Amino acid sequence: MYIYILCFIVSSFCIWQSEIVKSKKIKILFEVLGILIICTLAGLRSDEIGTDVGIYCKPLYEQAETSTSFRDYLSKRVTNSRIVSDYEIGFITLVFLCAKIFENFQILLFAIQLLIVVPIFKGIKIISKKENNRIWLSMLIFYCMFYNVSLNLMRQFIAIGFIFLGTANLISNENKKNIKFVICLLIGFLFHSSALMGLLIYALYKVINHSYKKVRIGNINIPLKQIATVLISITGIFLLINNNILVTILNLFDMQYYTRYIEGNVSFLTSTVFKLLPVIFLFAFSNKKELKNKNNNYYFYILLFLYSVIVDQFTSVNVFAARIAFVFAIFNIISFSEMVYSLKRNVNIKVAKTFIFIYISAYWYYYFVYEGGHETIPYKFFWN
Repeated sequence: MYIYILCFIVSSFCIWQSEIVKSKKIKILFEVLGILIICTLAGLRSDEIGTDVGIYCKPLYEQAETSTSFRDYLSKRVTNSRIVSDYEIGFITLVFLCAKIFENFQILLFAIQLLIVVPIFKGIKIISKKENNRIWLSMLIFYCMFYNVSLNLMRQFIAIGFIFLGTANLISNENKKNIKFVICLLIGFLFHSSALMGLLIYALYKVINHSYKKVRIGNINIPLKQIATVLISITGIFLLINNNILVTILNLFDMQYYTRYIEGNVSFLTSTVFKLLPVIFLFAFSNKKELKNKNNNYYFYILLFLYSVIVDQFTSVNVFAARIAFVFAIFNIISFSEMVYSLKRNVNIKVAKTFIFIYISAYWYYYFVYEGGHETIPYKFFWN
């Protein structure tokens, strides 16, 4: 357990140093160190760390080792019901290359984590140039809330990393931002089909961030962004209650695999209240006027958070539904940090940071240590 804490702290410290030093070379050095520390931790782990490592990652690697060619590899059986070609082409190609070039399973695990962490780190950097955000805090939130999950859901978190990077390019308002988003989405899709959820995030972004006008209701002018946020949230709740409609939509997009996550009777989960705590606290104390002035993605982040909570309710039907919620929840690493640094007074920022530290520490301990989520604790080195 303690090796995770140590690596989280040291990596976050390196990234914090990269933000405050003036020398570009030293800045890059600290960034590389921060990323290498956290990826090396993933690379040195035993194949018992992370449920899916033993289910498909190690078997895929072993089949790659014994295959005579890539074509031969594609036809090999991984489980009784699945062969290699049943998995996404990007992931199996990565496994094959690591097996044939490096002949080392630990390098594969390192490479997988690199493909997760680098897009997320780069996405945070892109957003931080435009918005009131601290890279080190966003990364620390990622470590505590998502790092252990990524050691298990490897394929999906590579896809999530590229969805995040693509969305960051949209937010940055750079030239050719749509093209960059599409490229990131395609790369993510090569590793996991859930990358298609990025299309929904793209649609939400376009609707929210192109609602510039205000609507006059009585004597009050209400921004269209607020109205759109409320309407889209209500739509999400409606689909949650009437999940049979959502099943039909997934079938239309040939995503029948995911219907098993949402088909059944949905009930409200009390654990959601715990997940809502940081937002309730931050919304109560953060400077909302400051956020709206500096950050035109304020309502977009709110919507993504609400959708992560809505989708999370499907875990009452199937515990694996939480995997879909991660696609939306990953943006908490940005929104939480921005809410903290929207505060004007330094004393308020310190109080908010203290709360966030306590919350993400409690979150990490409860879900990964106490409940043993994703089978990543206790940590074991591969040589044990």
